[in-house]
Amino acid sequence: MLPSIICHKWMSVMPSCFIMVSLLSAKDLLAQEREQDGAYSPKEKLHKNDAELHHEAILGNEKLHQEFHQQSPEQSRERLLKLATTHDLDHDGQISLEELQEWIFQSFQDLSSEDAQNKFQDVDSDGDGFITWNEHLRDTWGLENDENLLQSEEYKDEYVMIKEEALLFNAADRDQDGKLSAEEFLAFDRPEQYAYMQPLVIQRTKEARDKNGDGFIDFHEYIIDIVPNYKKMTNQEEREVFVTEKERFEQFFDQDHDGKLNDTEIFRWLIPDDRATAAVEAEHIFEKSDANKDGQLSFDEIADAQDVFVGSEITDYGNTLSVNTEGHDEL
Repeated sequence: MLPSIICHKWMSVMPSCFIMVSLLSAKDLLAQEREQDGAYSPKEKLHKNDAELHHEAILGNEKLHQEFHQQSPEQSRERLLKLATTHDLDHDGQISLEELQEWIFQSFQDLSSEDAQNKFQDVDSDGDGFITWNEHLRDTWGLENDENLLQSEEYKDEYVMIKEEALLFNAADRDQDGKLSAEEFLAFDRPEQYAYMQPLVIQRTKEARDKNGDGFIDFHEYIIDIVPNYKKMTNQEEREVFVTEKERFEQFFDQDHDGKLNDTEIFRWLIPDDRATAAVEAEHIFEKSDANKDGQLSFDEIADAQDVFVGSEITDYGNTLSVNTEGHDEL
């Protein structure tokens, strides 16, 4: 029996699954443009407010946030400024918009990697440094690898999704040894981030959405899971969603304006640009923190806007954060 990533994993990359469970991911406009479609976001969270998302983007780690939260304002200020110093790339004593964008982008990468590492440790039940299909099946589904049981009437719905996960597991298993290393597990858990997994991501999306089998996703196939009754809309909310989605389809995703999405356009639809998302987040933080509106954040402005950067309850991601300073000390 083969191994997967299903609706609960695929909801981060497959639009149809994502819409069904209505999971919200990133906070800002750019990410929201994709989160309804099922794109993966490094901040795959439920019901976060703007402050929490700003803090997550800056700290990228639960342990570090808890430490900041437990310290006095003076201690938190000192640590925040030390952290800011490591991201002052040109050493001019202030943080530019570009430096903040890079800071946030790196935090996104750390969040994604850390989350997958934590999952790996949880699933690797025997601690041998690999994840077998059986370990994944037990951890994710609470089932043993019994083909007769899995194909029984009792598990017929789960079996469809488990087969889907099996395809991804095998694709991620590059050396075909029947188990996933930590790096291979990252590809399994975040297939959209790995070039060799991308064809399968696109293939599975087309299988779910390309109802007429022409190899493309037209607007009907795109919108039907978002606004199922779009041809007979009865309320204003549905109409607003429809107008927004039609605009996005035509302006952002259908780059050649032929009324349908090819493979390249499908991938653009599914996978957010983390750098662009970081840019939007940086602009939000700048707007709240750049008191003199000179386009630079002095360390005093960062300290004065401490609540924007690190101030309240935040994130489920991870247990460790190593911040590189000149001496490679941990904050």
